[in-house]
Amino acid sequence: MSDKKRLAKLIRKSDIQEEIDKIVLQHDPHSVIDNAKIALEKIKKGHNKMPIEGALFEAMSLNEFKNGILLSISVPERYITFSINMLRLLQKEYSCTTISEQATAELVSINYTRTLHIQSLINQFMLKESMNKVDIAYLAILSKELDRANRHYIMAIYSLKLLKQPALKVNIKTNTAIVGENQLIQANQNVNSI
Repeated sequence: MSDKKRLAKLIRKSDIQEEIDKIVLQHDPHSVIDNAKIALEKIKKGHNKMPIEGALFEAMSLNEFKNGILLSISVPERYITFSINMLRLLQKEYSCTTISEQATAELVSINYTRTLHIQSLINQFMLKESMNKVDIAYLAILSKELDRANRHYIMAIYSLKLLKQPALKVNIKTNTAIVGENQLIQANQNVNSI
């Protein structure tokens, strides 16, 4: 293959790659913001409520840890306000600044809300005057789900606390260090045998 043909082929491939790089997905954050701008122009002034769908919803999801829009569709409707408030209070209490800290705070809120919801279902169910085998089986499932939700909550809050703990930094400058009971670290292994 001649140099001209090889160069022409390379140019065509690079041109194609450039064109491909310009394509963005419908759900790409930049595309979503552009679509949200168009949707905002259509909304009347003073109207700040929106449906849970479309361009504005997607754009708001980019600020999930401030507005809790995805959280609002993850919990039962009666707990939405409580959950979003709990998320904000947790972020404040633990000074959540990183995405991982904020996401973990949201998991804490979701799982605590789940625990409350399942407990309320159990309480309502227990008001029944009589129960058959299906009712007892359903109650057993709810009980297991309550335990699971509670474990998820405890693990999430524990994880958040771990994320916020300062890193342990230890600097030891010695030939021998006793780290714990019955543990000995010797850095100097230059022992002469006779």
